[in-house]
Amino acid sequence: IIQRKGETIFVPSGWHHQVHNLDDVISVNHNWINACNLHEMWFNLSGELDRVRESISDCREMEGWHAQCQLILSSLAGMDYSMFCKFILIVSLPRLMKIRQLSQE
Repeated sequence: IIQRKGETIFVPSGWHHQVHNLDDVISVNHNWINACNLHEMWFNLSGELDRVRESISDCREMEGWHAQCQLILSSLAGMDYSMFCKFILIVSLPRLMKIRQLSQE
């Protein structure tokens, strides 16, 4: 998609995407993740999971408690641990393949 002057693009929560700016732009967004702040995203996600676990610790003995914690995490943070791992793979695999290709030239 090429966004023209005056156009707006809405990207729904949870839709992985990458942006390449052709010119100087102003971007208004939230939940921004890249290689520079990936560790902060992990820190926030794991902290949120700790809070979820604490808040439903009285239900720890229920069947599927860990899965329930991940479900709640996803609803609060926009992703759970498996989605975070999938995101890392989606972002890193093409880059790793490009590095491999360049190293074989």
